[in-house]
Amino acid sequence: MKFEIGPELSKQRPTSQSSVFIPSQFPEKPMDGSIQSGHCVQTLQETDPWWMVDLGSTQTIGSVSITNRKDCCQEQIKGTMILVGDSPYQGGKFNARCASIPFLDLGIKHVVSCEGMKGRYVTIIHPGREKVLSFCDVKVFGKIWNSDKVFPDELELSSHDSSYSLYNFDLMENNFGPVLSKGKPAFQSSISNPLGSPERAVDGSLLADFEKGTCIQTQREVNPWWMVDLGCTQTVKSVAITPRKDCCTEELRGALILVGDSPDGGGTLNARCAVIGFLDREKTETFRCGLIHGRYVSVLNPGKEKMISLCEVRVFGKASKFPPLDNLPISPKSLPSSPGTDNAMDSAVPVVSRGKPAFQSSVYSALGSPERAVDGSLLSDFNKGSCIQTYPENDPWWMVDLGSPYTVDSVSITSRRDCCSDLMNGAMILIGDSQYMNGRMNPRCAMVPAMRPGKTESFSCGSMKGRYVTITIPGRGKLLTMCEVQVFGKAFEGPEKLQAGDSGTQISNLVTLISMGKTASQSSMSHHSASPEKALDMSFQKDFGKSSCIQTLQESNPWWMVDLGSISSVALVSLTNRNDCCQEQINGAEILVGDSSFQGGKFNPKCAIISSMPPRKTVFFDCGVLKGRYVTIIIPGRRKTLTLCKVQILGSDPKASLSSPLPGSSDNQGFIPIQGTRFSISSTSTEIIFGSNPYQNYFVQISLRRKRVSQSSIFDPSGSPERAVDGSLESDFWRGSCIQTHQETGPWWMIDLESTQPVATVAITNRRDCCHEKINGAEILVGDSFDKGGKSNPRCARIFALGPGKTESFNCGSLRGRYVTITIPGRGKLLTFCEVQILSEMTQSLPGSHPSHHNLPPTSNKDISMPFVSTTPTPDGIKNYIRPCAPLLSQGMNVFQSSTSSLLGSPERAIDGCLAGNFSKGSCIQTLSEYEPWWMVDLDSSLSCGLCCDYQQKGLLS
Repeated sequence: MKFEIGPELSKQRPTSQSSVFIPSQFPEKPMDGSIQSGHCVQTLQETDPWWMVDLGSTQTIGSVSITNRKDCCQEQIKGTMILVGDSPYQGGKFNARCASIPFLDLGIKHVVSCEGMKGRYVTIIHPGREKVLSFCDVKVFGKIWNSDKVFPDELELSSHDSSYSLYNFDLMENNFGPVLSKGKPAFQSSISNPLGSPERAVDGSLLADFEKGTCIQTQREVNPWWMVDLGCTQTVKSVAITPRKDCCTEELRGALILVGDSPDGGGTLNARCAVIGFLDREKTETFRCGLIHGRYVSVLNPGKEKMISLCEVRVFGKASKFPPLDNLPISPKSLPSSPGTDNAMDSAVPVVSRGKPAFQSSVYSALGSPERAVDGSLLSDFNKGSCIQTYPENDPWWMVDLGSPYTVDSVSITSRRDCCSDLMNGAMILIGDSQYMNGRMNPRCAMVPAMRPGKTESFSCGSMKGRYVTITIPGRGKLLTMCEVQVFGKAFEGPEKLQAGDSGTQISNLVTLISMGKTASQSSMSHHSASPEKALDMSFQKDFGKSSCIQTLQESNPWWMVDLGSISSVALVSLTNRNDCCQEQINGAEILVGDSSFQGGKFNPKCAIISSMPPRKTVFFDCGVLKGRYVTIIIPGRRKTLTLCKVQILGSDPKASLSSPLPGSSDNQGFIPIQGTRFSISSTSTEIIFGSNPYQNYFVQISLRRKRVSQSSIFDPSGSPERAVDGSLESDFWRGSCIQTHQETGPWWMIDLESTQPVATVAITNRRDCCHEKINGAEILVGDSFDKGGKSNPRCARIFALGPGKTESFNCGSLRGRYVTITIPGRGKLLTFCEVQILSEMTQSLPGSHPSHHNLPPTSNKDISMPFVSTTPTPDGIKNYIRPCAPLLSQGMNVFQSSTSSLLGSPERAIDGCLAGNFSKGSCIQTLSEYEPWWMVDLDSSLSCGLCCDYQQKGLLS
């Protein structure tokens, strides 16, 4: 993969690491560009060793290159992660992940894209116990611009392109535009000495000696500031700051550069351009602001006993066409107690949370109500009415509703300075579109480490999408208190929908079969007939003996992988299990999608975990449109065997055309695609351009992770109801992936599928640490009533016994319902288990009709309005005709009989499709002479005897 390399940000920047193996190996060694022995770093063997570079200020990271050692130890880089963010706490280990490094050969350089992540600190970390981190060279590059000019004049003033970076440049390399600040009126919060008056910072002199009268200095105070008035609203592109050469550069560390139209409090309420990090004495550093509109540019140093001392501030930009704001006062006011004008919206990354509706789990006092955290004030004293506080409680939370989905770039939090800043330790920032449980089930943006009193910390969210932003502290007896939350982002622009055919109907995520005919491989072969391409051969035989399934040897982490040929969007992956034996061996398998083929793609992102699959069934797993070239099925663990019969991958291939029919198979028992046939999956909005097979039942795994769940009681916060649908098969309660109620009468757990679904099977994973017998006697209920936990709904199955840590599937015969309940009838019962997965039967939607109320296996490709024609003539030479009243259900199913008189009379001959009536021709069945002989076919699902009338009424049959 090729990357466009932007400016190098890491050169000669301060670095640190968790430990030093040899004293001569200083942490700055990787920045010298050498890979010679002696110019590499190595830590001691320890838990989570790390190396970190401080870029000096928040930057936009385009890519990171890392070079492995060439003398030895190449395996020590395996599994390391690259993290980017604004927190240096514990080496930045809580920052967002840019990439993982699976493996590098000796002396090889590897470049990874961070796709515009923002952060001040870049960390290389090797997670795990007794690990060693060792490598030779790291370079951090900024994101390249899309123009030949740094600030192209062609950009409109209203542009809010978020692609520019926050690079630091030497002033001599800077040609960003005219200087807007020279000679303009300047102000500051206080003057420590007549030699340090505010106008000296805009006198045009780069002399960095305070004694020569060209620098400014405030007194030590709370939130000191310096500000220049540009006279009217300008487009500010960058701000250059020259520090003193004699002292005080460390005083500027953490100061904010603000731009906007409000002079109140030294521009406290204005949009943030940058945070000042490490500065070298006398060296001018330039900070890019994007294209922020504002009249006032401020340097604000938030906190107690702070001071500002610097020598020159130059504001570069482009004169705006906006008229002067003469109605605003020239002299700044004192720090405001109420919000001012929201100028953050003019920022390249605007604040989108200010003034939005906010909520919290409890309100300690009227001074701590939730809206105070989005009032725009950075006051950090609770008694001044600009902070929030809950009562001590379990899992306290605060949430802001942005009104619609946004792409969230970062979230900043201001802690209290009067007390309690340590109470924010361990808080989590969550972002998503669900307000269920007040957003606590949404994806995590970041974890808040230690915060200093009165400080504002920014956390990068890597362009996460969501409407709700939640701050929560998990645990018992916790208290949430903070003063300001600012969410930076822009309105989410969702993907455009495609038009389907001439009807103009909108279809989301139009997908096709993209795995047919591709190259497959696997970790090993148990037999020459179990080769990897068998999983893609389009035959739906489910018997290994018929050479249509794959199987590996018993080994560690067995895998099967298909190469799609190019990077594709993978929407669904379907697997067909074996029917002859070994169905349970697929349990615990993982589906992975990504661009790496190393070790079978085992380091690629995870699409789904397969808890269990019924024999001979095809189950679809929703990947949410992951992108990648390789799709892998892998079973983690020792002494495992991977065996399955069919894999199909549905998605969008950039080289494929939706208008061309899918290639088929000439095997009449195979998969016979028909252009235009679609299946609608009731659990998703995806429609699949797909054929049908007369011998195949299709199921889709319903995504439960964001569905509403509840239970009769919660024994412990770590046993809350959502743990049963977190996608993890971990079966130890104390690892936070199981549920448990109190001991009570009729305990229950319930999930809301949000609409009535045909529930085919329900899989339950039991606990293995203890209490596995507690599930005995539990009932699975499915229906449309949620009263009393759905305990009045029809019963799907009863669980008699389930072994420790075992997963078992229960057949519901396509019961229809919105609510699925697990309950144990009786007094003094306790309900505890670890995971629930639900399979829904896929229903066929024929053009111009609605799916049948009954859910049938997909029918054959023959016109069901025509009679079924036997391919075998009778002895008279006349073909037999049978006019069906519904699709043929019995052909190819499992059959049994009480006894067999001879091999010619075995039970499957009665459903072989042949209407010949001669026993000697091998197309009839016969039992022995016995008491009550019988023959039986298993149709594989519960069906109604009234289907004929039902189909005719709906016009599906003539």
